[in-house]
Amino acid sequence: MANLLLYNAVNQGIFSKAEDNPVNLGLFSISAFAKEKGYSVKLLKNIKFIDIDKDLKHDLKDALLVGVSCMTGDPIKNAIQFSKTLKKIAPELKIVWGGYHASLEPDQTLSNSYIDFLIRGWGEEPIVELLNAIKHNRDYTNIKGLSYKQDGKIIHNPTARYDDIGKFPMYDYKLLDGFKEQVKGRGFIYCSSRGCPFNCSFCSVAAFYEGNKPYYSYSLERIFDELQYFQKEFKPSHFFLWDDNFFVDKKRVHDFCEIYKQKKCDFKWESFGRCDFFSNCDESLLALLKEVNLKKIYFGAESGSLAVLKKINKNITPAQILSSLERIKKYGIIGDYTFMSGFPFESLADLKETLKLMKDLQGIDSSAGIRIFNFSPSPKMDLIKDCLKAGFKYPVKIEEWEKFEYHCFVPNWVSPEHARLLKVLPWLTSFLSQETLPYKEKRGIVDFVLKILHKSSKFRFKHDFYLFPVEWLALRFFYKKHLGI
Repeated sequence: MANLLLYNAVNQGIFSKAEDNPVNLGLFSISAFAKEKGYSVKLLKNIKFIDIDKDLKHDLKDALLVGVSCMTGDPIKNAIQFSKTLKKIAPELKIVWGGYHASLEPDQTLSNSYIDFLIRGWGEEPIVELLNAIKHNRDYTNIKGLSYKQDGKIIHNPTARYDDIGKFPMYDYKLLDGFKEQVKGRGFIYCSSRGCPFNCSFCSVAAFYEGNKPYYSYSLERIFDELQYFQKEFKPSHFFLWDDNFFVDKKRVHDFCEIYKQKKCDFKWESFGRCDFFSNCDESLLALLKEVNLKKIYFGAESGSLAVLKKINKNITPAQILSSLERIKKYGIIGDYTFMSGFPFESLADLKETLKLMKDLQGIDSSAGIRIFNFSPSPKMDLIKDCLKAGFKYPVKIEEWEKFEYHCFVPNWVSPEHARLLKVLPWLTSFLSQETLPYKEKRGIVDFVLKILHKSSKFRFKHDFYLFPVEWLALRFFYKKHLGI
């Protein structure tokens, strides 16, 4: 039984097991804060695995509120299905949506009858205040960051002002049933900061913070206290520092390394970074990162075309992308590079420059991960203006956002040949590197199929052979069917 029920509206991956529920650190933080304030919290199963008559009805007995976390793309379909189902079972129970999509498109989201409230931005404090209001039958007018309906009108309370993430308690990983068994011997996701100080035009992070600072971080003392506790408690193989960009401040990175050594830590870790940081940083810092067991860096390289990089406000060059891998390779650190294609101003020639750069990266280090995804629009990104000029029809209903999924969305403004490649490349490049293959666990025929796809991707990419891509179109078809989009 729980006062607050939380739902993570993300589908399982096509190769995931049913029990491998996706981690949602936002919900883990909300749960920890709500429990600290005296409320009981439960994370509900994915809608595909809930026994509606047994599990869900039983969980609703003590519930005051149900929170749904949702991002643009296929999670919207899941969130809508769950919310409609819940409203049929318990029409009086209040549902609040939050997360990136709800925060960036509040009016369109809240206009639906199966959603009662919406929280814009961080959810910890507003959701506890909302629980208090529901429990004690108070009004909602003073809850900052809250949107709600009153007399048929949508009301947006003033935006919440953020100051410090250090006031929130440690993430409640135990909210996820079986998490300890799920993570043992595998990667452990953790965030040491929120936000990003950069402003790439394809990204909505800055808009999510709605006038607040774009970047916040925990103290290094707290980070190490928590990482050492998690290492002892959960015994992961390594930590994945899931920050939008861990390598923002060189001094903070340097101090992190020094404290790691002082505390005699031995955990392995990986995180996200920018190519220009590693292209320009001192050799001494790279040596220090090797010393403290940094094993992999994930880079958003985005394009091999300098013209595209300038238009998306990435503020890096193809030369810096290559240099970043050359430099970290010397210290035994693996680079994993993701690219995008399908921008409204991108030509087929730009895409071919990207494919060439991807090959150049593999020429530098064959173990480097290289993947390309399809650009897909989301609310409040700066590039929406370019999309509209290119003929993009802005969705008028929330359901229309379901199709904007980065493996499958193909924009109508690209050429036919470009579109054909966008149906194949996201799948093919996901299987190029042994490092980035979907998680395997001795599953017989599944692992055999994965190996065949890996060999096919290497051959096709090496020889630029993308004709008759039946295996990749089939995988795309089954994935879309799996998501129901």
